Amino acid sequence: MNNKNLSLAMLGLGGLGVLGLLAAGTDCGRGLVRSLIDAFSEAPDRIQGWNEAAQNELENIQSAINDLAEALGSAHVIE
Repeated sequence: MNNKNLSLAMLGLGGLGVLGLLAAGTDCGRGLVRSLIDAFSEAPDRIQGWNEAAQNELENIQSAINDLAEALGSAHVIE
């Protein structure tokens, strides 16, 4: 493991430790953990919506590329 990965791993573990202390120690910390869990539980629906929008946009881009290729192909033949 190089230094960058080790630093990121330690930062992540430290963050989890602080989150654990907050959750175990205070009502505010417990509320924070609950809100994070609620946000993660809603994530699949949000990701699915984004995925559908991204797929539609990719189809639009592919259509525009195909139209451009046809236009360039016919213009090349005309010359």
